[in-house]
Amino acid sequence: MMYFYDVNKFFGLSLIIRELEMLLL
Repeated sequence: MMYFYDVNKFFGLSLIIRELEMLLL
């Protein structure tokens, strides 16, 4: 359960970073 939660959190962070990169570009 914790592993799945960590993966979900990491995916969310990568998604936010991707959106920030789009805004910067």
